[in-house]
Amino acid sequence: MRTTPPAAMPAFRGFEESSSDGVCAMVHRLKITALNYQSVCEEQLRAVKWSDYRKLTRGLAAILFSPTELATCSVTGQRWSRAGTATERPVKPALDKAKVQAIISYVTSRFPTVDVSSVKQVLAYKCKENSTALKMKSIRYIW
Repeated sequence: MRTTPPAAMPAFRGFEESSSDGVCAMVHRLKITALNYQSVCEEQLRAVKWSDYRKLTRGLAAILFSPTELATCSVTGQRWSRAGTATERPVKPALDKAKVQAIISYVTSRFPTVDVSSVKQVLAYKCKENSTALKMKSIRYIW
């Protein structure tokens, strides 16, 4: 198995500049998978677009959370202020706070002009997309 550090691979050069231990170490610390984290990093991080904070946030969310987690949880676990009362729609549980904070910290350190609320907004939209996809998938199985 190849154990080239991500910073040595062309797609990852410079990504460790803003973080002392890099995203692979973050992934390993959070223990997101029982598989070999190095191969997960090399394969999944290769697909992440590092040039835009939105794409980076979405890519890291896809690595750190399963599609089901993204579909059934919200970023904070709190109701959106204009969503109505609790009797209309149940509040989704929050995503793992440590993972969310790791994404926010990494993205805001890599893109200093991006604020925390912008990263959370991208994460919320990613959750909404996965929720819609899961609903559409379940509708297809019914028919």
